[in-house]
Amino acid sequence: MKYIKGNVRKILYENDNGYRVGLFKVKETNDENLTEYLNKTITFNGVFLPLSNDIIYTFYGRLINHSRYGLQYQVENYEINEIDDNEGIIMYLSSGLFKGIGPKIAKGIVDIFGMDTIEAIKRKDRKILTVSGMTLKKFDNLVVAISKSSKDEENILELTKIGLTTKESFLLLKKYSDNIKKILEENIYLLQDDIDFKKLDNIFLKTESEFDKRRVKALIKHLIKIICYESGDTIVNKEDLYVNINGFFNEPLDVNNYNLYLQELEKENEIITINDNVALYYFYETENIIANKIRSLSSTKSHISDKTINGYIENYEEINSIKLNDDQKEAIKGSLKNNFYIITGGPGTGKSATSLVVK
Repeated sequence: MKYIKGNVRKILYENDNGYRVGLFKVKETNDENLTEYLNKTITFNGVFLPLSNDIIYTFYGRLINHSRYGLQYQVENYEINEIDDNEGIIMYLSSGLFKGIGPKIAKGIVDIFGMDTIEAIKRKDRKILTVSGMTLKKFDNLVVAISKSSKDEENILELTKIGLTTKESFLLLKKYSDNIKKILEENIYLLQDDIDFKKLDNIFLKTESEFDKRRVKALIKHLIKIICYESGDTIVNKEDLYVNINGFFNEPLDVNNYNLYLQELEKENEIITINDNVALYYFYETENIIANKIRSLSSTKSHISDKTINGYIENYEEINSIKLNDDQKEAIKGSLKNNFYIITGGPGTGKSATSLVVK
């Protein structure tokens, strides 16, 4: 994979979702197209945990030409290079990532523990409190920050190893925190609102059976949604769904298992069966709410007379120097007499002009 190695010189922009744009000094690269940037700075963008100017990073990605900001290195994944000397640890601790820890305190800690400094902080070694300038509050903050930083880096590394991007990993950690591991172990398909279904499916199939119950049930819900979006309907025929789902298996799915999983999903209020059709439960509930609202609106009629409406239309035509056709006038009458009324028609038939009159 193509990479650049070096250090961050400056952050130009960042937001709460971890997206950052900055300047990166390139010290090493295996990309021939980027050799001209060696010992020079390049603009980069991507999603990161907090970055430090004093740490060596390896960025994996590609050079893009941003329509507004020009050439930038788009980072897809990254890693922190292992700190291999005491000076590097001092720079890391005093980089600004850890509140209250400056070069003097950082050096005092490293003088005691050397290359074991990070582990000493993680294990809450009380000798750290003997360092000049160190307080109990600074100590507690440092332990928490180091532990969280290490855990976040480990989690992101694990997530990228299974096939997720750094951006996806960051957003999942932000949303689910440490629960993300449990979700991945129990049912990765619970993340389909956050991550593309196909990507989740590919990750799952690396280690699990294609006929695993979790996969089949996730496929049923996924395909109902896809078919509905494509057709414009909110229900799907069971047999059609079965045909579609078999396109995701090397051998046909056992029809008895298919019906069993439909029953389980219905008990879990994930889907609802309507004769020979199935619908996602939240689609069905949403449609019911809309239907009840329309029914309620339609039950109350306006008592405005045709004579009053005709007078209003004539007045509008005169003021705006336009002439409405009969269909438009009927649509206006229908709109003013009903709390709920639908106006349809092809392009250029006067729907917009009609709605302006009603408005």
